[in-house]
Parts: sequence; structure tokens; C-alpha cells
Amino acid sequence: MPEQSRASGVQSLFEQHAARLAQQLRQLGVPNADIADAVQEIFLIVDRRHGEFDSCPNVTTWLNRICAYVASGHLRRLRARRERLASRLPDPGVEADQYMRIERGEQRMRLQRLLDGLDEGQRAVVVLYELHGLPMRLVAKAVGCPIQTAYSRRNAALDRLRKGMLGDAPRALSV
Repeated sequence: MPEQSRASGVQSLFEQHAARLAQQLRQLGVPNADIADAVQEIFLIVDRRHGEFDSCPNVTTWLNRICAYVASGHLRRLRARRERLASRLPDPGVEADQYMRIERGEQRMRLQRLLDGLDEGQRAVVVLYELHGLPMRLVAKAVGCPIQTAYSRRNAALDRLRKGMLGDAPRALSV
């Protein structure tokens, strides 16, 4: 493939998918401060392996697999460094509907902590299937496991998330 054609193809993929992949990386546990570097790493891999895309029937599946790989490697390196970066800056102030905003913010932080507590396989399946709405067959391909295993990881993760969000009280949630 000519160099210019490949570069424009990678640029097109970046323009179409970078924002979604950044959100996905964030949900997979990559700290906000490292999102831009992780997205760049994804597209460096895309550039190096652009020839493999021709054999992949779905660009989204291919990108999701690379994204999961990059997030996993980043989290491994982060654990090895044992650094804890602040996930967000302190809130500068609160508006009139402060109580509702505070409660939603606390729920989001609680959910993020619960997602952080899931193992990588469970977290990837929940993020891709529940938050990004990908079909389970594509999720299974992206995380590299059989579809039954992906469903099992999803169910186990959702059970842990329910218990963490709602406590052990009886609930009327069904998924």
C-alpha cells in the first residue's frame, strides 16, 4: 500500500474513532492524564499493523481489540509503578441543583471504583457490552474469549456491581 494512502487511512480511522476509544480507555481504567498517550499508542499500532486490517471483517472489532490490549498493558505498567494519580481535579464550586449533582457525581465515582475493582476480563466485557452497546460476539472477539465466557464474565461483573451499588439488600434489578 502506498505510504500516503496508508497515512490517510489511519488519519480517517483516527477522526472516526479516537473520541470513542478515549472514552473506552477511560472506562477500562486508564487515568485521564494518560488517555491521550494511550489513544496515540492505539493509532501507532494501527499504523504499524494497517495491513492486518484487510483480513479483519470489522474495523470496530479490530480497534476494540487493540484498545483492550493497550489498556491492559497500561494498567499493568501502572500497577508496577504503584502510582495513584488523581482521577479529577477538586470541584471548584456547586450550582443551584447542587444536591442532585453531588449525588450523581458520588454515584459515578462509586461506579468507577467498582469498575476498578473488577478483573480486566470482566471489566472489558462490561465496558464494551453494557456501556458501548457492542454485540456480545464482537465483545468476545475483542477480549479474545469464547462468547459463553464473555457472558459469564458479564454476569459475574454485573452481580458484583449490583452488590457494590445497592448493598446486600433485596433488589428488583434485572439484566
